[in-house]
Amino acid sequence: MISVFWAIAIIYGIFWMTFLLRNRYEIPHYSKIELMLFFVFAQLVPGLILRQWSLRIWRNAVAELVIFGLLVYYVQKRKDRDLHSCIYAMYLFQPGVILSILFGNLYEMFLTLFLCALLIVLDLFVKKRNGSLMAFWPEYLAGSGGIFLWFISTKVYEQRLKDVFRTENIPALYIVAVALVASSVAFGIYRILAKEYCSDTVWKRRGILDKCSCFECVGNDLQVKDLILMGSFTLLFAMVVLFKIGSFRVPETYRILQQGEAGDNEIVLEFRDQIEISQIYIYLGYQGKRKFSFSYMEENSKSWTVFESDHIVESAFCWNRIDVNQSMKLLGIVLREGDASIHEIVCLDQYGRQVFPINAGYYGKLFDEQALFQKNATYYHRTMFDEVYHARTAYEFLNRLSVYENTHPPLGKTIISLGIRAFGMNPFGWRIMCALCGILMVPVIYLFAHRMFGTTGSASFATLLLCTEFMHFTLSRIATLDIIVAFFILLMLFFMYCFCKECSYDNSLYKQMIWILLCGCSTAMAVSVKWTGIYAAFGIAVIFFAFLSKRFGGMNAIRENRKYLRKLFVGCTIFFILIPLFVYTLSYIPFTRVYQDKGLVKTMLDNAKLMLTYHKDCVFEHPYSSEWYEWIFDKKPLLDSYNVLENDSISTVATFGNPLILWCGFAALLHQFYLWRCRGCKNAQFLIIAYASAVMPWLFIHRTLFIYHYFPAIVILILMIANSFCHMKSGNKGRILFSIGSIGLFVLFYPVISGITVKMDYVNQILEWMHTWKFAL
Repeated sequence: MISVFWAIAIIYGIFWMTFLLRNRYEIPHYSKIELMLFFVFAQLVPGLILRQWSLRIWRNAVAELVIFGLLVYYVQKRKDRDLHSCIYAMYLFQPGVILSILFGNLYEMFLTLFLCALLIVLDLFVKKRNGSLMAFWPEYLAGSGGIFLWFISTKVYEQRLKDVFRTENIPALYIVAVALVASSVAFGIYRILAKEYCSDTVWKRRGILDKCSCFECVGNDLQVKDLILMGSFTLLFAMVVLFKIGSFRVPETYRILQQGEAGDNEIVLEFRDQIEISQIYIYLGYQGKRKFSFSYMEENSKSWTVFESDHIVESAFCWNRIDVNQSMKLLGIVLREGDASIHEIVCLDQYGRQVFPINAGYYGKLFDEQALFQKNATYYHRTMFDEVYHARTAYEFLNRLSVYENTHPPLGKTIISLGIRAFGMNPFGWRIMCALCGILMVPVIYLFAHRMFGTTGSASFATLLLCTEFMHFTLSRIATLDIIVAFFILLMLFFMYCFCKECSYDNSLYKQMIWILLCGCSTAMAVSVKWTGIYAAFGIAVIFFAFLSKRFGGMNAIRENRKYLRKLFVGCTIFFILIPLFVYTLSYIPFTRVYQDKGLVKTMLDNAKLMLTYHKDCVFEHPYSSEWYEWIFDKKPLLDSYNVLENDSISTVATFGNPLILWCGFAALLHQFYLWRCRGCKNAQFLIIAYASAVMPWLFIHRTLFIYHYFPAIVILILMIANSFCHMKSGNKGRILFSIGSIGLFVLFYPVISGITVKMDYVNQILEWMHTWKFAL
């Protein structure tokens, strides 16, 4: 329910901000279509966030529709279009309406009926005195805020009137809510008695702002200095990303244990003398979570004593520690079930020194790479976070082994496997392709920003923000799918924007088709990496149709351009439907090499059903999980890797956003609505739709989520920040100061996003700005 409150607060805040600003400059009010679109976001979206609707919610929803129908009947009798917008807005965008529906309280439904009646009475009253209903907007907003806070205080914190008199726990939120409602009513009555509603001088014309056409504005072409800057940013970011990204050498030879004949599932190590073994380290192969039994032979009885009967060796391609602390001459390791690939075993005595068994030659592949052992292995030598799934599956694709991770489409793992094929199954090999995608995002966003804003300064500013964005840096150094899909999503948006530009210039259909083809191919790649690409595909579809409807609106324009639109329709059908389906299906070829009993299409369909079921039911407790509204404020970082080292030092890799970009990015998001609705900025409209397509789907998904799901939206926020500075008088100074701040924060937080060794006190005392930022456990 907290998610619902956040959605309502953001949606209503954005609407009223833009509504009042448009009134301020006497820009025509929202059309009926626009009002109904806001109605969908304000009332349907919060309702869809709930997992299921009870009978009481359905009952209230039907009652509210009846009430709204009565209001429509009254409003349609009035001829004033602006009045229609005003009354609809004051009713539809009152948070109490949707909250009374969602909480299923029939008594609270009288609130909507009372509000409807109040609006009608007030409208009739001020109409006779040539007043304006919008003159009451301060009281209306104060009352709306009070009702919203009242719902939070009563439904979430369970505060009531009786709690006011309990001195030990005064319900401050409840008191504020009641005070807001009471003051709005009292001040409204005073204004009516004083007849101040007859003149809304606060809304007198202050001059309509200049329109910003954006798409029609032709920016400067790329010059030599742009190519130099773009190459410099790319090279510098590549150097920073590839610095200590991962080791080139880890144990690679292995021995397979499997259930079967005696000896196939066990290892018996013999030492020269009776020796105290403190720890055993096992570098496990591509299968994680293997169950082993560990035992030693008693000298006197010559019998085996088990000291770990069902020990789970967790991580694949990683050094796993087993604490022993036993004196022995013979050590037995038995696989309890299934099979396992073991690359190396290292035994340490009580002093932490490596001990070499005398029969190590019999198990040659388990003791031939002892020099590669790292007792305090960090991210540099091992898998971290979801690399245990994606890097492992990429390895399985190459070696035609049973596929472990099948909850995402295969293309992302296939791309990761290219690095493994080139550099081997080591951290550098399984991370290099993700690093390449992160690096390639740098020139793409430079081209995107230059195309969008038309200046070298704005393009350099946006590129610098991306290079200093924490999550972009961290995800570029981890073998997961998120940076790959973000790269293709950025390409999708860039190519769609280029199409809109070409169409605005009335350039040839051939050039427009080139951009549509590239956009369709990028869509195919994104969807085949991760279903997050589908969300972005909806976004570019909305952008596409919104642009065409604006440019060719009306039946006459459609008739005049029907030949062009027919060709465009055929091209889009091929580029956005057939090509993505073809690429998505072909991405399952690695599956058919392993599972040859099913065809390619059957394999793809079965896996799609499995993914739907998995993501629907993927709900579990996780210390680093977070909700969508927490991403906006960078509330809870995700620790990908954490290691405590000697001398109170740690190595940690955390995924979270640059706070300057995220916090100011939200302000820039609000500014985009002003630029769009009050200044007609089409760049702002484009970015808002793109941002909504990256964030809105997560409002309706009830699985366990993490902050990295927000990364595609962060890239869009960067362009929003750049767009906001383009519309400021002191934009150049602002860009310089913002850039310095972003670079400074990147340097400050570099230790916890890169994994380099740093003192724990530095992290605890300087970097943990919020109580939810836990970088040193």
